[in-house]
Amino acid sequence: MNLKEKLMNKEYIDNLSKNSRRELEICALLLTDEELETYTSIPVGYRVARDRLIERIIREVDPEMYEKIQSKYKIPILQPELYIEEWKNLKKRDRF
Repeated sequence: MNLKEKLMNKEYIDNLSKNSRRELEICALLLTDEELETYTSIPVGYRVARDRLIERIIREVDPEMYEKIQSKYKIPILQPELYIEEWKNLKKRDRF
């Protein structure tokens, strides 16, 4: 079962641990449909999504946090949605 199928299966999601559910939600936010169809492992998909969040979004939105993440391994990223939203807002402003 790929990540896209897992996201559409309510029973599967309900049986996940809180941590796995959160990782799958982050995958849904940051991975393309093609990637969601390719990856079957939540930890693998999450690693790709987390790397993307760090390198594309946090690096641009919060350089100070980016430096902290680069200096430490596995620093938790709390509320990735806020970074994503801020990044989208930056991109909108760049268009005008």
